[in-house]
Amino acid sequence: MVGIELRGRAAPALEALRAKGYLAISGGAAVIRLLPPLVISEGEWVEALDALREVLGRG
Repeated sequence: MVGIELRGRAAPALEALRAKGYLAISGGAAVIRLLPPLVISEGEWVEALDALREVLGRG
């Protein structure tokens, strides 16, 4: 499990990730909780991180 604490609310980022096909849940009002699969290819991991960067405005 990976937790990312945001400066603002997590809900908009969670909605944007869901719209891109990624499942993430909140770990509080300002925390995104990710539960990546145990088996994931490097390409899939890069894709997911790129989507996360885009959603958080850093991509």
